[in-house]
Amino acid sequence: MEQNALMWVCYDSVETEIRSSLSKRLLWEKRKEQMRRSKILNGKADNALRMMNNAGFRIKGPVRFVVDEKLPFMGYTMDQEQEHSIVVAGKALSSGMIEGLLVHELSHIYRTETNHPSHNHTLLNGVAAQIAAKSKIHARYQVKILQEIVNHVQDLYADDISFQVFAKNQTRLGSLDQIGEFFLSWTRTEPAQSRNRKMKVWLDLSVMLNNAFVISNLERHQIRHFEQEAIRANQVFLSKIDSNLSESSAHFRTFMTNLKEEISEHEFKQQLLKYMNSFIQLAVS
Repeated sequence: MEQNALMWVCYDSVETEIRSSLSKRLLWEKRKEQMRRSKILNGKADNALRMMNNAGFRIKGPVRFVVDEKLPFMGYTMDQEQEHSIVVAGKALSSGMIEGLLVHELSHIYRTETNHPSHNHTLLNGVAAQIAAKSKIHARYQVKILQEIVNHVQDLYADDISFQVFAKNQTRLGSLDQIGEFFLSWTRTEPAQSRNRKMKVWLDLSVMLNNAFVISNLERHQIRHFEQEAIRANQVFLSKIDSNLSESSAHFRTFMTNLKEEISEHEFKQQLLKYMNSFIQLAVS
């Protein structure tokens, strides 16, 4: 019995060693793949920075580029004291539009570096906090939608730069029609599904603002064919929601379409407060 026990220990030891070897190999292969993908991202980032610079939008500060394989959306930008960071999803890196995404995120950084009010985080956080406190907003989905409202405005201002870069680099980044088709894919035609009436109103308004963002972006950059397609898709959506909500769609779209390039912090803050308050009044009516 003792001999058999010793044999089991030996087999267990060999199995442990094999597992350890396999684990190390898998970790090494994973590390190699991460290095390969980081190299691809850095190459694409160099191209995007070059295109920004050639279009007259030079990024001054250091930018760190990171791949997050588990990120559920395309990417985002973080502004820190010493550097900017752009995080992109693994699926974005594998897409054919990675350089366009990087140009968009770099446009956010350019807005921050040039102190545009739309990217003044102190101002934006102050407005959001004021709206949330006044309206007694605490639910997670409500806070998320308020953030989306601000993000739409920031994205419009970033895309005012992005589209100038796109126009100068259509061979590399794709035609404006391809970009228009990409934006059109964001348009939604179905209302939210929720048994909670209050939540459904908020979610339907969120979809309405998303569609208004797409249409106004296409309108601001005169991509007319896709603008009309987005309008038709939005009409389908509006026909399926409460008329009290749908009647306000034009108001939000007009606000986004008419955002001014040259605007003071005070004027921008007042306009954003008015815009967000009009959303809140509709959401709680």
